[in-house]
Amino acid sequence: MYRKIILAGAVLLALAAAVFFKSGEDAAETVLTAFAKANFADSSCHIYREGYLDDKYYMIEEKKDFLEELGACLQPGTDDGTDGANTMNGQSVRISQEQLESGNRVIYEWMAAGGEDRIKLTFLTKERESDLCQIALENYLRAEICLQGEVNTANILKGQENLKKATDNSGLSEQVYVELEGCYDGEMSREEQRLITEALLDEMGASRTDTIDEEALYTVYAYAKGAGETENVAGRQVNVNLAVTYDEEEKQTVFHLGCPIISTDY
Repeated sequence: MYRKIILAGAVLLALAAAVFFKSGEDAAETVLTAFAKANFADSSCHIYREGYLDDKYYMIEEKKDFLEELGACLQPGTDDGTDGANTMNGQSVRISQEQLESGNRVIYEWMAAGGEDRIKLTFLTKERESDLCQIALENYLRAEICLQGEVNTANILKGQENLKKATDNSGLSEQVYVELEGCYDGEMSREEQRLITEALLDEMGASRTDTIDEEALYTVYAYAKGAGETENVAGRQVNVNLAVTYDEEEKQTVFHLGCPIISTDY
């Protein structure tokens, strides 16, 4: 009981402090700021966009060149007029390729000094039989920015904007997704999970649209006016998705935030 009161009190105080950051923010910033100020022991963020490019044939070297150019655009500093190729000191780039049973995959990975920020680009080509037994190609791209450590709202919004700008001309039809994770040490009861989730939704200005309450998973779908693009979930518009799980290996309760939804495994 004391643990719940102390923990909930600390979270609510942190969320109340977030009110002071709302001046001048739009709804999307409010959602991210509320989550970032929730007094987590650790946090991370994935910003990604994915989808199908075209059905052209690309040589492996063409794929590598494409990913290198895209990766250079996404590296920190390249949005202020500097050359991404000159930001490599203390950083690492790795390009790998893999031959699959029906196609191939090329992966570009960039890591900042210290490993806190990463970029991962995957160019996957699949072959399939089309009409008249001809071989058709499908080229799939996933571009991902990973932020670790103290993830703040400004960095998230900047990464989302950079990723959208860099991939807008790639022909991807999918929107840019933002997924955050925040961890508390130890296993929380379901009552504690609900208490913190409700506090987060209140600070985000989001109204609940649906809830899934299962033994190993507590998840809420919600809508915050002006917080970005939406997804249709059970006939309702959603742009905020909160889910809570317990990591037995790390012994941590993990809060997941998806804008508009969580589409990766957790």
